[in-house]
Amino acid sequence: MKKNKSIPLVIAIAIIYCCVPHTAYSATSKAKIDSLQKLLHTAKQDTGRVSIMNRLARLYNSAYEFAKSDSLCNAALTLADTLHFKPGMAFAYNTLGISSLDRGAYAKALDYCFKALAIYEQINDKSGLSVLYNTFGIIYDSEGDYTKSLEYHNKALTIRQQINDKNGISISLNNIACVYGEKGDLSKVIEYFTKALNMFTELNDKYGMGTTHNNLGSVYGDMNEYQKAKDEYAQALKLENEVGDLGGAARVYNNLGDIAIKQKQYKEARDYELKALAIAKQISSLDVQREVEEPLSKAYELLGDGAKALEHYKAYIAVRDSLSNKENTRKSVQAEMSFEFEKKQAATKAEQDKKDLLQKEQARKQQMVIYFISGILLLVVGFAFFAYRSYRQKQRANKELDSRNQKLESAYHIIEEKNREITDSINYARRIQQAILPSVEAIRNVFPESFVLFKPKDIVSGDFYFFAAPVNAGKEKSVFLAAADCTGHGVPGAFMSMIGSEKLRDAVQQYSNTGQILNMLNKGIKTSLHQSADQESTRDGMDIALCAITSSTEAGGRAMKVQFSGAYRPMYIIRNGVSEMEEIKATKRAIGGFTEVENDFLVNELQLKQGDIFYIFSDGYADQFGGEDGKKLTTRKFKELLLSMKDKPMAEQEKMLAVFLESWKGVREQLDDVLVIGVKV
Repeated sequence: MKKNKSIPLVIAIAIIYCCVPHTAYSATSKAKIDSLQKLLHTAKQDTGRVSIMNRLARLYNSAYEFAKSDSLCNAALTLADTLHFKPGMAFAYNTLGISSLDRGAYAKALDYCFKALAIYEQINDKSGLSVLYNTFGIIYDSEGDYTKSLEYHNKALTIRQQINDKNGISISLNNIACVYGEKGDLSKVIEYFTKALNMFTELNDKYGMGTTHNNLGSVYGDMNEYQKAKDEYAQALKLENEVGDLGGAARVYNNLGDIAIKQKQYKEARDYELKALAIAKQISSLDVQREVEEPLSKAYELLGDGAKALEHYKAYIAVRDSLSNKENTRKSVQAEMSFEFEKKQAATKAEQDKKDLLQKEQARKQQMVIYFISGILLLVVGFAFFAYRSYRQKQRANKELDSRNQKLESAYHIIEEKNREITDSINYARRIQQAILPSVEAIRNVFPESFVLFKPKDIVSGDFYFFAAPVNAGKEKSVFLAAADCTGHGVPGAFMSMIGSEKLRDAVQQYSNTGQILNMLNKGIKTSLHQSADQESTRDGMDIALCAITSSTEAGGRAMKVQFSGAYRPMYIIRNGVSEMEEIKATKRAIGGFTEVENDFLVNELQLKQGDIFYIFSDGYADQFGGEDGKKLTTRKFKELLLSMKDKPMAEQEKMLAVFLESWKGVREQLDDVLVIGVKV
């Protein structure tokens, strides 16, 4: 299901934000903000002031004014803490969490929301708890953890049903439908959207009804049931027109255009998209215009009108860039205005100083005329000559400077365009790399108590993780799990990671012994990169930790037999009930580079029992510089950190590792890709 069409999470978040969608200030929003600002100026230092600041922060957050929102939240927290006003503190923490979520800072969002959760649980505020659970659901959905997301959305739904919060129930039903859409379970999506539609109908909420009909239309469109989709869009359009929701109507026309393109009705598609574009321009919504311009360009292209197709594609690029550069432009204009004002002040002062100097000079000249007429005349002629020559020299210098500035500006625009093209290409490469990596959900299906902490340094990564689906091994079933660190990071590292992932998959299909697999991987890398003993051949390769895991059931519970081989990357094991860490050493040979074609990699056979944990990882986490002294984290501290959290659930360990790394790094740059995999038996 396409988010830009059915907009499942956009609707849910907008409702949470007091029904103020993320867009430029509407007249109503501006009026509310102005009214609250006036109240804030006269409000006393009491709980009422806290409530005003919280409401105003929520409105600013909804309008993407995050700095103002965060500032008001922090001020509200300080005053609420002084007054021991816990509901006000919880509300502010929740808003900070939502703001962090909007900016993609999921770890921060979770931290703020957990603080709010502790307060709401303490004061037993069920309504506040339901909103927080809803927010948790959205955070986990954004991170791709759909199981956790559904768990929290269902918690929110249960509370709202208990307190008979019908508006909240409809929100939860919508969000649950959206998560199932992410999972690709369209039957569940239809079930929950239908429930939400019934609730909106009971509440006579035409805005919600129209939005849900639009969402259902998108679902049926994805199922290729075009007539059902058109019927839903027709009902949505009727309701959007009744409530005067022009933005909603524009999105319906856009969706109808999408259906028409799928049915190869290109003229109808063009007409629908033109209607959507007209509304977008009428309401000055760049967001909606961005959604419409690209499919309109496609419709013209399919109709054979290349000129119109190019015109609208350029418009799409312009709107997209305008939205991303809007804030930077505003700041630039403010700085330019400030500079011009200061420049005018300086010019006025210089002019006045010049006038004063001329008056003194005239008085002096008058005296000198009386005594030294001849000398004064010579001085005036000489001064005029040198002044004129200086003026001419300055004119020539200014012309040369203007010419250089024009050349520099032209070069800057060329570089800026090339940089945008390169960045777009790398972003697309990230999508390809993410498609090759196995899904974390597939790993958790086999190892429920596990995590994969994956934080690339740049847009694309030189680290990669590997997971092979179970294959029969006698009566047991085995899987392969690996953590690899390729030479470099960014684009060169990403190329190596893609080659390495493909060669590793070939090797595990031919061998079950981890040492033989690494030997074949070494051959594959050297062959692909044409590596030899020649000093001019590439030195690129990788370090890797590889496990072949078979599960069994013993009298004491679950058990695992692990076969491990490593190329410079070890394995850590923390056994259940033991307070020390066991390290399984790797073979001190790399994969690829200046290695021999035939290499022996040590094979370790290990038995793990229920409650034991093992970790495999790249060197990025331990090598990060930070802390108060700006030193390397080190392997020793990394081990101590893992031991300190051994009794925590694996999902919480992942969060703690991520939070600790951000805290340790501080304002410093991330030096390398980070990959840590943990599995508990």
